[in-house]
Amino acid sequence: GGADQDISDLARMQASPDDARPRPVLSEADRREAELVRRYQMLLKTAAGMDLSDIEAARVVYLGGHDRAGRRIVVFVGARVSTQPPHLDRILLYTLLLMDSLVSKRYTCVYLHTDSKSENQPDTAWLKKLYSILPPLYKANVNSVVVVHPTFWLKTVMWFAKAFVTAKFFTRIAYCKSLAELFEHVHPSQLELPQHVVGYDEAKYGPLDMRVYGTESPASVSQNVL
Repeated sequence: GGADQDISDLARMQASPDDARPRPVLSEADRREAELVRRYQMLLKTAAGMDLSDIEAARVVYLGGHDRAGRRIVVFVGARVSTQPPHLDRILLYTLLLMDSLVSKRYTCVYLHTDSKSENQPDTAWLKKLYSILPPLYKANVNSVVVVHPTFWLKTVMWFAKAFVTAKFFTRIAYCKSLAELFEHVHPSQLELPQHVVGYDEAKYGPLDMRVYGTESPASVSQNVL
């Protein structure tokens, strides 16, 4: 009735001039990206409010130096991953905190698969979840994913991941059977390598002559071993 009309008139009189401007219509893709960014910011806020010092101390994921093109390196150690809840999600939250300031520029991931067992290996459902929550910058700016000491099992999982990962991403994966191959991408001075990784490589391929890389240190990467 009349009262409703008065309220409508008052609302129009008090409306901000901005309210009268046409709002941009977001495409479905834009809406999905906006929702992805919103969820990501919520995860970052959650991570910032948690004590993740145990994940940091475990050195599951940590920063290296720079690859041969000057891009920052992020190192993941497969054998240190625990897939038991809630560890996997805590690792994810710590990783997001660690990488948030890096992903605006090109970066390189080094994944050390050495000695990873079934309890260290997330299933494809979790990997799909991970891929789905990462904002576009993570995917666009990863220059390469260098996988060290891959196994047949890992390559099989990666093959199944093609169901939800873009073909372009797979062109950025480099498999390195040895540390010698890894050092073609990254100088050894730019990496801190766990002892089990170095030990496995030396047992399988023999000690590395580090003089090849411009250092007189012993024929191993022990100066960077953790």
